[in-house]
Amino acid sequence: MGQPFRAPSGRGFRPRMNFGRQISRYIFRQALLPFAGCVAAFTAIVWLSQSLRLLDLVINQGQSAGTFAYLSLMVLPSLLIHIVPAAFLCAVLFTLNRFHQDSETAVMSAAGMGRWTILKPLMALGLLVAGLVALLNLWLMPLGMREMKQQVFEIRSDLAATVFREGAFTTPAEGLTVFVRERTSGGAVSGILVHDNRDGKHPVTYMAERGLLTRSDEGPRLVMEEGVIQRVEAHGRLATLDFTRYVFDLTPFMGSQRQAVREANERYLPELLDPQGTTDREIKRRGNYIAEGHNRLAQPLYPFLFVLFAGAFLLTGTFSRRGYAWRVVAAGAVALVVRLMGVGIASMAASSPALIFFIYLIPVIFGGIAVAIIQGWLPSPFDDWRKPAPPESAAGEQTA
Repeated sequence: MGQPFRAPSGRGFRPRMNFGRQISRYIFRQALLPFAGCVAAFTAIVWLSQSLRLLDLVINQGQSAGTFAYLSLMVLPSLLIHIVPAAFLCAVLFTLNRFHQDSETAVMSAAGMGRWTILKPLMALGLLVAGLVALLNLWLMPLGMREMKQQVFEIRSDLAATVFREGAFTTPAEGLTVFVRERTSGGAVSGILVHDNRDGKHPVTYMAERGLLTRSDEGPRLVMEEGVIQRVEAHGRLATLDFTRYVFDLTPFMGSQRQAVREANERYLPELLDPQGTTDREIKRRGNYIAEGHNRLAQPLYPFLFVLFAGAFLLTGTFSRRGYAWRVVAAGAVALVVRLMGVGIASMAASSPALIFFIYLIPVIFGGIAVAIIQGWLPSPFDDWRKPAPPESAAGEQTA
């Protein structure tokens, strides 16, 4: 629980403007700390669940801890896009609810502060959050996803690390076993054994003194020198062939190739709003790209909407001595529903471009309703209709 607000006394109380600034800074700090804590907690939880997939890739491909840390850093912006707005909503609701519990809202009201005076520093914090959301959406997320996809492609294409592990038997494909005694820089290996049992009736074993991993226009190749090939023929007869130089094709074991078409989360805003792709997949997904671009532009509106929801739910209505926990839950539920509506409209706009306008309209409409409730133009859903609300002059009984 934060330190309760104490009105300044003595000479510091003379300038009313300084008093208002101190109040605003106090409210801003009280919301900033929970916001930072929620971001850290949510990020740790979500990152832990998502990093297991990356950890599996790194372990199976024989990569280092540094590679895992780099991949985790690149995927972080795509997680923060969803974490930051949710953490901000939790922080705002927590702050206003704590002000009620500590009677700080009543003190501010008795001091002549209106609802917008309390919400102003929260809107200022919302502006910073909106800027962070825009930065994540428009630059950091596509940059991180591109780097991650490139790194994953290079990891899966690193045959020297995945297939030729020094002193270990590896199975790059079902029925294929590879062993090398020693591996040096430049792709040189020695003590090679390759057992190919993909054709169960006629298994083949390659053994060579040394070899070299090379790349050609057709794909990677293993050039083996001074070795022997043993093949099981019909009736179990073993055929042996000595060779001076033999080329083994490694293309089937490279894994998936890098996609020529970038996904929506890898594209910057101009590439989304004006996609120039010529492939069939890009043409089919043109609507998805455009809808995703407008959705990214609309996402910075939601931090402001969350502040308005918090004000409409927690700063209006009849004073309750039983607490505001149920109002906090209601505000969070409504915010979640509205956000899901925005996501649903963006999804439908991919096939119906006429709905793109509603991507921006949804936060504007619900924000206008919240403003009308805060201003008193619309009745608060938390008014006690059984008796008239106490006048605002009653010390702290109703939030101004």
